[in-house]
Amino acid sequence: LTTEGSGVYKSLVSVYDRSGQSVYRFESATGYVLTAAVSPDNASLAVLTLWEQGSRIVFFSLDSPAEKASCRFDGSVVLDIRYLGNGSVVAVGYESLMLVHPNGNSQQLLDYSGRYLVNYTTESPAFTALALNDYMVGDQGSIITVDKAGNTLGTLQTAKKVLWMSASDDYLAVLYSDGLVLYDRHLKERARFDNTAGAVQTIMRSDGTALLILTHSATVCAPNNR
Repeated sequence: LTTEGSGVYKSLVSVYDRSGQSVYRFESATGYVLTAAVSPDNASLAVLTLWEQGSRIVFFSLDSPAEKASCRFDGSVVLDIRYLGNGSVVAVGYESLMLVHPNGNSQQLLDYSGRYLVNYTTESPAFTALALNDYMVGDQGSIITVDKAGNTLGTLQTAKKVLWMSASDDYLAVLYSDGLVLYDRHLKERARFDNTAGAVQTIMRSDGTALLILTHSATVCAPNNR
């Protein structure tokens, strides 16, 4: 949980166990915390902060207040981070997708400077999906899926507005302005649903189905119930 700090601290990160007991606290005095993530083995914490020079990702062990490692991105803004199964963190920036290792070293997975990031999802540990527009105005662009080694798995050209993206395991759900489409990680279409008026969000599930979230209800969308 990330919240505002008090006194000289700008932000506070609190880690809780499944019973709701606090197990770790990090107070940031040098940068505002945008988000934080706990490693899959529940042993480490990665914190994304924004400061005057750019973005910074800091790693902690949940048994020590000392920084374990950190990585700076001067002049760049990182929007989100998420742990992968190998202990590294995928970081989504405005101009590039990066992989940050627990020792603080980083590598660029995909450079999309010159295009405009309009949507993304890091929910699946298998791949990251990005919606990139070619121009600042309009919806012409592409959807790209990238694995944790930086390999492009699929590319799909589109001229539709992407309202929401959600991923789970090998599956991706994309809510467009005119419908919901389910893909695999290579962006091969699995199902399409056109009656999505009023939908505000979608949640991809590991069984290959997706929840279509409307203002007052939700509908299960599966490849066999088009």
